[in-house]
Amino acid sequence: MPLVFRFALAFLALLQVTAAILNFLPVPGLDGYGVIEPWLSRKFRAQVEPFAPFGLLAVFGILFIPEVKRAFFEGTDAILSGLGISDLETYCGQNLYRFWTTRDEFCQSIVS
Repeated sequence: MPLVFRFALAFLALLQVTAAILNFLPVPGLDGYGVIEPWLSRKFRAQVEPFAPFGLLAVFGILFIPEVKRAFFEGTDAILSGLGISDLETYCGQNLYRFWTTRDEFCQSIVS
């Protein structure tokens, strides 16, 4: 498999795993909440319902906390490592994807 294609797939896997983890969180407005919602009391669901449109926004806000961000991306990296995808592959995939910026010489030398 060409390295450029492998790097592209690694970066795509990073995006997909990140999106999947975010979506599985049991936060109103996300699918993770939809899974547990049937087991919650009607009173609790009624209280939480007004906040559902802001759930994802709240998650992004919480991800600005450095400790939370570090833990989240360590979990993402652990899943990617389990899939056999290295940090180097995702880094070079992101670097090659961002064609409008200066290419990393290391990634460029690997590909060439």
